[in-house]
Amino acid sequence: MRMIAAIVLAFLAVSPATLASPATLAPHASTLALGATGELSGVSCPSSTTCYAVGQLGPSPAVITRTTNDGGSWTVSVAPKVTELQGIACPTPTNCVAVGDLGNMQGAVLLTSDGGASWSSASLPSAVGMVYAVSCPSAAVCFAVTDSLSRPPSVIRSTNGGATWSPQVLPLADRQGSLYSVSCASSTVCAVGGALRDASDDLVIDLTRDGGVAWEQGGLSPHETLGAVSGTACAWGTSTCLAVGQAEEPDPVQVWKAVGVGTRWATVGWDYGDGPSGLGALNAIVCPSAADCYAVGQAADGVSGAIFSTTDGGQAWRPAQLPASVSDLEAVSCSGPTTCMAVGVSGEGEDAVLTTADGATWSLT
Repeated sequence: MRMIAAIVLAFLAVSPATLASPATLAPHASTLALGATGELSGVSCPSSTTCYAVGQLGPSPAVITRTTNDGGSWTVSVAPKVTELQGIACPTPTNCVAVGDLGNMQGAVLLTSDGGASWSSASLPSAVGMVYAVSCPSAAVCFAVTDSLSRPPSVIRSTNGGATWSPQVLPLADRQGSLYSVSCASSTVCAVGGALRDASDDLVIDLTRDGGVAWEQGGLSPHETLGAVSGTACAWGTSTCLAVGQAEEPDPVQVWKAVGVGTRWATVGWDYGDGPSGLGALNAIVCPSAADCYAVGQAADGVSGAIFSTTDGGQAWRPAQLPASVSDLEAVSCSGPTTCMAVGVSGEGEDAVLTTADGATWSLT
């Protein structure tokens, strides 16, 4: 594969104290010879040619990468004081919100409104832990999910493009756990997923249909209450949401779906106990329409990436043939029903970026 190389880096001179309040990160141009190792953990494609991805490349700290030619070349911004960047959402080609961790379970949120030329830090509510994922249904409205080792998992919401955030109240009482994913179909309909870390080890799927005023806990059958939800996807402009994750054995992975105003999530794609052979995990899902969805993850062998797609809203799924060098895929984003990018890591420990223009054939960039 072709690594992201010969690129201009914007070194972000940031300290943890700076990130605690809004501040403009003044970059200066430099170059860096990237190492062979790296992993991209989040991606957002606001157009058919423009995508942003976050992760780590070589010995560098957390990075934000941007392409305007569908992965042909990349520009990278480095945030040396940010330990991890896990997710990114770009409602337009110039507006993005990247989320992650400063270390010691301190959340980090970075913003750009000029296509990545400069980034600023957001003001977060007190006691916000690591921010795992973010979804921005508009340039103004964003939802993000956070983690804490000593508090219940939480959702935070912004109505000013990510500059400031307010906490949402979830129906989880004082139960400890983590939320790993969030997806919004509009400024009012969003789904979040994760897992609890108490004696139940229950998975979590919560849904709001009023912009976060109230959250409904998704109903699942008893044999589906153990495990974790790793990815959620709500098709834009619809009331259809899908989720992927792990339930109780014998299935390593499950897909759930909710349609309409009800809170019931039903298993789709395969019956319980009859999942695809050779599939080890599904890490993320995206639905550019109510019919078209793509789920990415890893095969059961632990060394091969996996992509499954559906064109009928999750009733039937087909695996994609991937380059042998791809070992795991962490995130996927689509600018249209068949135009998508998936990111992760190769077997050699290098970053992996796959693109498709027809929804069926995936190629390394």
